[in-house]
Amino acid sequence: MGYERLVHITDYIRTNIQPDINIQQLDILFRVAANPGITQSELMGETGLMTGSVSRHLAKLSKYKHHTTGKITGLGLIMQTPNPHNRKQLSSWLTKEGTHHVKELLKLWENTSS
Repeated sequence: MGYERLVHITDYIRTNIQPDINIQQLDILFRVAANPGITQSELMGETGLMTGSVSRHLAKLSKYKHHTTGKITGLGLIMQTPNPHNRKQLSSWLTKEGTHHVKELLKLWENTSS
């Protein structure tokens, strides 16, 4: 029924990405992988999440400097750049590390027996 696939995928995520990553963050990660350059407003429309939630999830998936501690934090799987069509928006892209993990997850999905 695919349970074995899901177990392998969740094991990979917990071991190689982040043990406490949540389903909304994974959803955003996969949507960015499927739609390179997607904007926050497009992610909101596709996921049904509010602005603050999408912003927090993108921050967790990106690398950024924390405003109070100054520490670099985040997973470094997504980067955001100014949208070439609207400078007020940011476009989201997978980083090299994000691309690697998505490819590994797809391999696990395709290669694990059902």
